[in-house]
Amino acid sequence: MLSIPGISVVYAGDFTAEVGDVHRFAYAGQVVSLAGTAPRKYQSGELDKANLPTSHKGKNLLRMTVNQTALSLNTHCPQFHKYYSDKLFHYKDAPPKARTATANRFIKLAYAMMKNETLYCPMTGNPLTTEKEYFQSVWSKVKEKLADYLSDDIPQDNYLSKIQHQLEDKYGITQKL
Repeated sequence: MLSIPGISVVYAGDFTAEVGDVHRFAYAGQVVSLAGTAPRKYQSGELDKANLPTSHKGKNLLRMTVNQTALSLNTHCPQFHKYYSDKLFHYKDAPPKARTATANRFIKLAYAMMKNETLYCPMTGNPLTTEKEYFQSVWSKVKEKLADYLSDDIPQDNYLSKIQHQLEDKYGITQKL
């Protein structure tokens, strides 16, 4: 998650601690429900109301973390800023709904990244940068964010080690943690 612009070690740590092992969830919607940011629905007979306020069931700390993360992503990540702006235009009078939609998108992205053990790769990128240069840049930013937290006794089976080995195998990037 640290490869996403705007995600700090604190946000990534809080999210990971609250969610736990992502492999216990079958799909990202379960993590959204755990956070309590899933929009409620009311259905009865012919009546079908959608886009009601969120359920607020779930973990309070996780809900607060993803909402703060959504604000940070809106500021620092161009792709999330565009998404937030689009939602803000859609929900003209309700910025909290746009923030919650951004938080839910982050949850889905974080779930996929953790489940597949990958780095963030936005859909739009610089066409002048090769994939190897992009991942080398991202990996150096992740290492920079973690510089104060890393020690020599890192377990070899954690996410960072696995991603590092993937980068070495696929791109020949040999920057050590």
